[in-house]
Amino acid sequence: MPEAAAGTGLSLFLCRYHRQFKARHGSEWKRSYSAADLAPYRRAAARYLKPRKPDFWIANALIAIETLLASGRSTRITDLRRANPDVKARAAFARLRDAKIPPAVILERCVAVLAMHLEDHSKPSGREFLDVQLAKSVHRLAAGKRTSYGPGSSWYRAAKSSGQVLRTLGRTLRTACEFVEAEHVPAVLALKVERDGAKPYRQEPLVRSRFGNDRAPPPIPPEDRPLAGDGDITPRMVEEEARKIRRRFREIGWKAFEGEF
Repeated sequence: MPEAAAGTGLSLFLCRYHRQFKARHGSEWKRSYSAADLAPYRRAAARYLKPRKPDFWIANALIAIETLLASGRSTRITDLRRANPDVKARAAFARLRDAKIPPAVILERCVAVLAMHLEDHSKPSGREFLDVQLAKSVHRLAAGKRTSYGPGSSWYRAAKSSGQVLRTLGRTLRTACEFVEAEHVPAVLALKVERDGAKPYRQEPLVRSRFGNDRAPPPIPPEDRPLAGDGDITPRMVEEEARKIRRRFREIGWKAFEGEF
């Protein structure tokens, strides 16, 4: 049941499991792109972008990403718990800068996600899923921060990869790469298809359970689904009753309806 109907939250359409799933992945039913799925697109992006760094739009995107890295301020993960998404996004860029991640690597990952999203046959509509995937692909490069208190004494804490910060971070990255997306991503996808082949069509599972798809109940056949407003009456029951009436009519004619009306 949705959270609002069950009295466990405010969501009008999603249960708690699917609301949390959407916060992590950007979709109620589709999981994030894995590193293995993105690998061929990253190889194609690296091969395509490396000799074209002087290109105007690629150089412009690298400058924009470098500006984003310089604008962040290093903040402890524990101090970001109640911060707004903009502050968390700037702190994520600061972690990338502190980890010495080159802007070219960030652009390569963004182009890889854009190319995979362009070829994805079962992508959700809208831009939210794409923004979350852009943010997660870059967030993995420097997800946390390690604090050292002396020899043999350190503490590592990773930022949560969920919530509005992923949407904010993804929109910022998409804005920095918007002209590269329009001018170069189709060519990167063509290079990937040439080297590794086209992505095979795969139907995403729509029925999910927190215990795994194997324990999710199978969908009810259309003929066995109850009719709207008729309680437990199904189309199969209606068809069986109609067959009985037609058989009685063939046997005894209009007398079959005697006493029916």
